[in-house]
Amino acid sequence: MIIEVEVDNLIDKAIIKSLKKAENGMLMRKAIIRSVMGRIDEKESVIIKRIEKMSKESPEYLINVSRGIYKLNPDIKFTFVGESLPSETKPLDISPKAREEHTDDLQFTIKNWIENLPEIPYCENSHEFYEKVERCESYPLFNDLSNHLPETGYDICQQWTKIKKGVKEEDKRKDELFELIKKNISYIFQGLNR
Repeated sequence: MIIEVEVDNLIDKAIIKSLKKAENGMLMRKAIIRSVMGRIDEKESVIIKRIEKMSKESPEYLINVSRGIYKLNPDIKFTFVGESLPSETKPLDISPKAREEHTDDLQFTIKNWIENLPEIPYCENSHEFYEKVERCESYPLFNDLSNHLPETGYDICQQWTKIKKGVKEEDKRKDELFELIKKNISYIFQGLNR
């Protein structure tokens, strides 16, 4: 059942907006804070308190997915009332510390990708392959890697997409072949008695 909630707090609006804009609907707390600070002039500590409150109130506006990763409660429809949220015109000052923290987050995402990387010839079946792909791509910063990996000189993200597409196409060909074999075998032995 969808609950309708009116939101008039500017910080809450900025938090909700940042999560709505997130590619997979989830963000790390640090990313939410940076996004909010890019819209409104507020202290980091105040934003952190709002995030914590929004994830503990009833009903929970935010769901803590894991290790400081949040998503919006899908059972809530948010309606903004009162003062309008400023546009994202405020330049975001990325401090060396914030860059370092973001790099650490990316390294954790890459580590997860490597640990769950499906070994295509050794996967028992395509279901196992897709489970491993899901584990690789489950981190909110996974999609952000495409902004950083081209600097390596390799188009890793494009190759990753090709591999996934190739396995999907191979699955389709295999299913078509099995269907063809099944039909032909039953046709060949049709009408034979024991």
